[in-house]
Amino acid sequence: MTSILTIISVIFVVINSTIGIFHQSYRLVNWISADISIIAGLLFMSVLNKSKASDGMKISFSIIMLFFIFISFILAVILPSNLKNNFILISLILSISIQILIAIIPKYFTAISR
Repeated sequence: MTSILTIISVIFVVINSTIGIFHQSYRLVNWISADISIIAGLLFMSVLNKSKASDGMKISFSIIMLFFIFISFILAVILPSNLKNNFILISLILSISIQILIAIIPKYFTAISR
């Protein structure tokens, strides 16, 4: 499962970087933040998959995680470059924070139950 996620993530990073190189209106901020959100999502998914949680918890958290990875990618693509009053940046940080929580929570649930 992890190798499939790695291959898919690499494909998405290559596609995003190719679009960033050849499309003039795709800003550098969006290009880099979208690549970072894809790579961070891959790392969080691998942490979740390597946890010792039950298979049901891993599957359900993986589905939730994929939703938030998609949301963070979309937010990174539409992210404006200004930092003042940037609701999209706040939403992106919140989405990545939720991904971190989803990746870490199964570790503590398995530690409590044993």
